[in-house]
Amino acid sequence: MFAERWLYDLLIYLYALSLAFSFSDLLHRSGQAWRIGTGLHFLVWLLMMGRFLAGMLELVPFSVRVDTLYIYSLALVTFTLALSLNRRMALFSWIANLVGFLVLVLNLFFARGTTSEFQNLLLTELVFVHVTTAVFAYVALSLSSIGAGLYLLENHLLKKRKWNRLLDRLPSLGSLEMVSTWLVAGGILFLLVSLVLGILYAYQTVGAVFWKDPKPWSSLVVVAVYGWVLVGRHLFRWPIRRQAWWNALALLFLVANYLVPKLLRTSFHHWI
Repeated sequence: MFAERWLYDLLIYLYALSLAFSFSDLLHRSGQAWRIGTGLHFLVWLLMMGRFLAGMLELVPFSVRVDTLYIYSLALVTFTLALSLNRRMALFSWIANLVGFLVLVLNLFFARGTTSEFQNLLLTELVFVHVTTAVFAYVALSLSSIGAGLYLLENHLLKKRKWNRLLDRLPSLGSLEMVSTWLVAGGILFLLVSLVLGILYAYQTVGAVFWKDPKPWSSLVVVAVYGWVLVGRHLFRWPIRRQAWWNALALLFLVANYLVPKLLRTSFHHWI
């Protein structure tokens, strides 16, 4: 238990230091701060991946469960590690990392419980792919909304002619629009695949009563809202700024999709 606590404290400290050095690089462009921040970021990824594999293979008994919040945080760390290699995406990567850090802290300090139920389910191939594609969908859609928020911020700064350091650290408007659009498309695809697999698994285990679970319905709402972002842009020729507003606001539906079924306490997804 002491070693476990030590590991989690180390993970949090390393993650916080990585964010601090990356923020320092954002304020005052520094190759040394960027290298230290990226190196610490890689150590965090290594520890989280090792913790995930050890928990899944039951190599070490852990009291903190590997749940979807942990997997979501791990996926964010993985994607943002790749993004951080492109220094034009530094602000994008830092904000996404901050979200991953907050999710990880919530998971480590508030999500205590046994691991057996969720890990046994994860070892079922169909559920494993269902959970994995759902996590990829959450990561892609949340990154897309972050990109849309940055697009709106940069657009505002350009209109007000505020030529400052923050503007200098933002990617171009075209890059943000393109990345956000592709992430929306990818996120919707992953979420639809996850829904189909989840429905197949549910019918085999609990039957038609599965439709009383609010989770698939709220997930369909998320697909509809993010789908509206793509349809509005490409079918109704929305201005890019309007698309970005819808994309940024869609993040609220994504968060609600995670929280509302848990708060209602009627979901079969109680183990996540």
